[in-house]
Amino acid sequence: MIRKECTTSFTLKAYPNDLSLSDCPSETLEGCSTQAEIDIAFAAWIADIQAITIGGRAGLNTLIAPTQCQGTDKVVKVMIPTLKYEPELNTLIAPTQCQGTDKVVKVMIMDLCESVSCEAKFILEAPPSAPTLDACPSDPNLDGCTADAAIATAWDTWITALENMSAAGGCSPAVSYDPPLDQLVQPAECGEGQQQVSVKVTLTDLCGSTSCTATFTVGAYPGDLALDACPQPVELDGCTADEAVGTQLQPM
Repeated sequence: MIRKECTTSFTLKAYPNDLSLSDCPSETLEGCSTQAEIDIAFAAWIADIQAITIGGRAGLNTLIAPTQCQGTDKVVKVMIPTLKYEPELNTLIAPTQCQGTDKVVKVMIMDLCESVSCEAKFILEAPPSAPTLDACPSDPNLDGCTADAAIATAWDTWITALENMSAAGGCSPAVSYDPPLDQLVQPAECGEGQQQVSVKVTLTDLCGSTSCTATFTVGAYPGDLALDACPQPVELDGCTADEAVGTQLQPM
């Protein structure tokens, strides 16, 4: 009697439980970033998300070779983890300068037994408070009989006040003058018409602008200077007595 035997086995190994993702990127830009800076940083952030890698052996099942003496078919369904993004990367748009906002992408992987996720964040901070501009100096208004010396004194005071105007807050605010202060012409005394010099002072920063206008005025010379009519000529002959001459010299 011939006796034959063999042994076969079926093994299901433990789930490795080592599914992992590399770190999700995070980017924060300050509120005064320009659009060009935002676009560059945003593109780099998207590239970093796309570069996230999957770690671990999860999802890669091991196939045991058939044992001798047992004809068999073994089919193993292998589930390879793949990355998923919510929302999809091609739907994301870079933030606009001066508009604080957060962009968040959830990056996920899933295999047969579990899922792993992380959040990638792009933060554009809100810009600082709106910039402020000093008030324009009060408008000098001189009458038409003002002498050049007095006009010059008032003019110098006005120009100095304009030059000393400053801005604060915002994103690198700058003050400009239209027309430039060195192109302004000081009014002169005794002008035939009203003389006005105006300048627009503008504060501009990354996110906006504000302005005020200052005006220097010298009124028109009144042009009403006048004399009473001269008295009629008096002609006395050479024999006129002193008393009669004195009478003629008295004011009327």
